[in-house]
Amino acid sequence: MTKNRTEELPEELKGEITPEKLIQSQKEDSDIKVISDYKNINVKPGWQDISRHGNKVKSYWNQWDSLEFRNGILCRKYENIPGDEITWQIVLPKALKKVVMEQLHNNITSGHLGIKKTLARVTNRFYWYGLRSDVEHWCKTCDICASKKAPQRKAKAPMKQYNVGAPLERVAIDIMGPLPQTKKRPTNT
Repeated sequence: MTKNRTEELPEELKGEITPEKLIQSQKEDSDIKVISDYKNINVKPGWQDISRHGNKVKSYWNQWDSLEFRNGILCRKYENIPGDEITWQIVLPKALKKVVMEQLHNNITSGHLGIKKTLARVTNRFYWYGLRSDVEHWCKTCDICASKKAPQRKAKAPMKQYNVGAPLERVAIDIMGPLPQTKKRPTNT
């Protein structure tokens, strides 16, 4: 079963990203351009041609057989673990990452879901180098998500009895103060 979602952008993105804008942004992205230029002439470059580029280009080069143009848009073939479903993910240029993250996480209809669900929404349609870490960072730095979560409690050490060998070998003092004065009797300060 193959899902072709290159024409089916999520509803939240249809006003923001058009196929033409995707194609143009992919051409302007320096990392994607290196691979797409070779894909256009259908020649896989040798490692000596790719090694001088950054990690993004090297990652896309490693996935050469999974990359394909669909309706002029560079896509990545993603096969699920059982191997019964193939999804074509759009290779998203850097310039459009923020728009996608805002619409698929921050949008009213997105509900500020956690990392796992946001990652699932993004990977349903898109792929880019470092996608997982970008989604994690986006969700962890989201002010709205942080305001909804309870503060993180630090684990306290359990109470236990200390074994003491001689009297006054170990002394514990609870220090509290300064205390306010009461009307009945003064407190020690």
